[in-house]
Amino acid sequence: MKRFELILGGAAITVLSISAAVYVANHPLRKSSDPNAIVVGAAEHAVNVSPLDVLEKATPAVMAGANDAGTSPTGPRERFRREPVVYPDWRPGSTRIETATVRRVTEPADYISPVWSPVGLDIAFTRDGADGLFVSGPGGQAARMLTDDPGTGSSFMWNHDGMSVYLREPDGSYAELMITGEKYPAADRELHVFERDNMIYYRPEEGEPVAVSGATDRFLNPVLAPNESRVAFSGRETGLYIVNVDGSSLISVGAGENPSWLPDSSGIVFNVPVSDGTRTLDSDLWYASTDGRERTNLTNTPQVVETHPAVSPDGQRIAYISGGAVYVARFVKLAR
Repeated sequence: MKRFELILGGAAITVLSISAAVYVANHPLRKSSDPNAIVVGAAEHAVNVSPLDVLEKATPAVMAGANDAGTSPTGPRERFRREPVVYPDWRPGSTRIETATVRRVTEPADYISPVWSPVGLDIAFTRDGADGLFVSGPGGQAARMLTDDPGTGSSFMWNHDGMSVYLREPDGSYAELMITGEKYPAADRELHVFERDNMIYYRPEEGEPVAVSGATDRFLNPVLAPNESRVAFSGRETGLYIVNVDGSSLISVGAGENPSWLPDSSGIVFNVPVSDGTRTLDSDLWYASTDGRERTNLTNTPQVVETHPAVSPDGQRIAYISGGAVYVARFVKLAR
C-alpha cells in the first residue's frame, strides 16, 4: 500500500493521550526519517511520497481498430501512452483567509458540502450521509430545509439562475428543486467529468470520453474547472491531482480532499485531514495554484477540523464546514 510520511519539526512534545499521540504521529509537519522519500512541497509544509508511489499515469488515445491491422468488429479501443506525473517544488504564498472575518452562518447540525449559488446569494449544503438538502445565505440566515429525502445531497448542483437545484431523487430519477420548495421532474444530464472503474474521464462535446487518470490508485470525485480546461480529482492513497482535460500535464498536489475551483480556474482550495483511523483529529484548508508554484495553508488551526471549502462566484469569500456548521470568511488571493 502507498503511504504518506508526514512531517513535524524540532521541539519535544509531551503526549498527553492516545489521541494526541496519534495526532502527533500523523500530523502533516512531522519530520521524515525515510532517506528514499521524494519530497513534494516546500520544506515547511512538506508531504513525502515513496519512490514506489505512482510516477507515471496512463492516458488513452482512441485507435481506429483493436488489432495490428487496425480493424475490429467491436469498434474503437484505447491505447495508452505514458505521461509523467509532475511533483512541483511548491512554495507557500500570500493567499489567505482573513481570520477576523470568519463568521458562522448556521447552527451545528452535521452539515457538509456547501455549494455557492451562481449569483452568490445562497449556499446549499447537505448533512453527513447526504440526507436532505438545505440552503442559507452567507449573511447568517437560519438554515432552511428544501428536502429531507435520503441521498439527495450526494450529487446536487445549482442551476445557472441560482433559483433552483438539480438533484437525484431516492428512486433514481432526477428533479429540479426550487429554493421556494416546488419540485419538477428533470432529465438526466450527461456530465463532462465522471468516475468509472476507479478512473477519471473527461467527456468532450464531441467524440469519446478521455481517461485523464491512470489505474494506479482508486480515483474519485472529479471536479471540472469553470473554464473547462482542467480537472481536479482525488486518489484514495496518493492524494489530489490537477490535469488538463486531454490527460496531459498531470501534477500532484499532495495529500488532500474535497477540491473546489476558484472562479478564474487559477487554483483549487481543499482540506488536508489527519485521522487516527476512526475519526478526524485535525483538518486545515489549503490552496494550490494550477501552475504548480504555490501551495499555502489557509487556516493553520491545530486540532480544529475545517473541511469542504468552496469559493464564492466572485472569488472573494470562502464557505467551509467546522463542527458541523457552515462558516464564511473573506478569501484573499493577490494577483501575481
